[in-house]
Amino acid sequence: MSKLKSYHFSAGDSSKGAIGICARITATSKKEAVALLKQALPEEERIRPYNDTGVDYINVYINESAITAKDIDEWEVVESQFICECGEQVTEDELINGDECPNCGRAVE
Repeated sequence: MSKLKSYHFSAGDSSKGAIGICARITATSKKEAVALLKQALPEEERIRPYNDTGVDYINVYINESAITAKDIDEWEVVESQFICECGEQVTEDELINGDECPNCGRAVE
């Protein structure tokens, strides 16, 4: 089993450039977190203007290939949550005999 971690992404910097993006992704590894974020992001998103006085539309474009593990600026272990090799999410309270997955019986490492 692998402990779940919460990864915070910060890509772009709206204090220096025009657009910034932040996201928090729960995954078992940085590689998985990057993949999940890329899957969740659209290539293009039309956003509603804050006020519509004279604004026809606003589109935001995202280059998912530019997002990498280097954009992770912090992470933390999600307490008492695991992903078993069988693919099920298990909490510490659900473990059998203190260390076995209730779905498949594998031991927590």
